[in-house]
Amino acid sequence: MFAAQVPVMIVCLAACLAIVAKWSEVSSAAVWALSGFGLALILCFVVPAGQWLVQYWLIPSHNLAQNALIFTCLAILWSLLRAISYGFLLIAVLTGRSRSISPNPTSIS
Repeated sequence: MFAAQVPVMIVCLAACLAIVAKWSEVSSAAVWALSGFGLALILCFVVPAGQWLVQYWLIPSHNLAQNALIFTCLAILWSLLRAISYGFLLIAVLTGRSRSISPNPTSIS
């Protein structure tokens, strides 16, 4: 189950290391970026472990309908946590950007 997470793990780990290595040079957005990539990295371990835990410990004691409900709730939880990590990354992109006035390409001077 972890094998499918390896590409995401590599990117998140590299991003976290790059952010920490350049900490003094980056803007305040670094905290948000580190939070987003860090959460995504943690989820690479928690999601497969959580699925394994449910599959081998909880599922045998429930019926099919309860199993479907358990997996649905877990899928929603994982999706919500992934969305939070993307939200952190979005905040990182938008944080610390100065408002610049760009020329209007449609106006004729």
